Amino acid sequence: MLISILIPTRNRCELLSQCIYTILEQEDSNFEIIISDNFSDDNTFSVVSKINDKRIKYFRQQCLVSVTENWNYALSKASGEYHLMLGDDDGLSPIFFENIRKLIKKYNNPELIRFSGYNFIFPGALKLSEHSDKARLRNYRQPEIIEREGELVLSDILKKNMVTHSLNFKHRFEFNMQFSVVSKSLQKRMESFGNFYQSPYPDFYASNALLLEAKTNVWSNNKLVIVGLSTKSFGHYYFNGNEKEGVKFLGNKIGNWAGEYLVNILPGPDNNTFWYLAMEAIRSSLPKHHNLIVNIARYRFLQTGYFLRHAIITKKINFNNIFSFLNKLTFKECIIYGYPLFISFFIIKLFPINLIFAILGIFRKFSYQYGTPFNSTEITLPLSGTKELYQYLKIKN
Repeated sequence: MLISILIPTRNRCELLSQCIYTILEQEDSNFEIIISDNFSDDNTFSVVSKINDKRIKYFRQQCLVSVTENWNYALSKASGEYHLMLGDDDGLSPIFFENIRKLIKKYNNPELIRFSGYNFIFPGALKLSEHSDKARLRNYRQPEIIEREGELVLSDILKKNMVTHSLNFKHRFEFNMQFSVVSKSLQKRMESFGNFYQSPYPDFYASNALLLEAKTNVWSNNKLVIVGLSTKSFGHYYFNGNEKEGVKFLGNKIGNWAGEYLVNILPGPDNNTFWYLAMEAIRSSLPKHHNLIVNIARYRFLQTGYFLRHAIITKKINFNNIFSFLNKLTFKECIIYGYPLFISFFIIKLFPINLIFAILGIFRKFSYQYGTPFNSTEITLPLSGTKELYQYLKIKN
């Protein structure tokens, strides 16, 4: 059974070659690698050509497109019965194909297979953290029931519960597409609703939509992929406090996706707004029997809270900014939390900085968007990239 590994890429040939290495070194041969080059101006084509493996199929965009468009383009070139989407700074763990093929056989060709993985932080990728000059390795945390059972076929109730959390802007499982192997049958059904990948956050959309639509969803706690966080990734910009550069990196503009939802959008983190647009795409694209409701009120509350938090921390917000923001809220929103939050802003400014951050911490806990994505153990390694990590994991396993 042919499995397609999709790798969208742009101007990261040195990372791409390492990602390809982790695939070609597997003890399996029945796969294809689809590379969708998003109009790179580095040596991507040359690097791929030198590898000279017939299982690699290289395609190039004729102009620069958004990440979402490039992902759909890569998928359109796949011919496997199953596919996996990887970033070019990601990789496969040495046990990937062995485990996936066992699950396919054991569960009689399930439509969706989910699993865990390693988070590999390249040296220098997280500048705001300790040991930033060293490579670090973390294990992703799975939902509690998956970690307890080890392997599970998800019930419809459990799948709906997970997606309902997402619709309420509560992150209860990893949205990265690197954790999903998707069958051709599920892919075709998803494409009958529109593009397989939609919204400025294509992984937020697809991971949740797939959970709802998959007839059989097997979830394993085994770590089968390496999710890289390199100095040339969206995560690098986002986790180093430079979200705007990260949005530019993705090439997805809010205006291209907002449409009728523009009236609901408030200033604040693009992460929340892209998340919101992904959830609206799910609600509007999937069959109505799912009865999906996007919690717009919570999205707008979160944006208001983060606007206030930013105002307190940076001290760059003036009266005009505040009144402009309040004018975007409904009368009900102003009464419930708009006016109280902004009155608090002026009161808090009188307090010592330590107390201010303590109060902001209370808001963060109340908003509670994210759980703990990683297990507590983190190790530093004398490694430079995913090729060396693959070799390390092969010896370790």
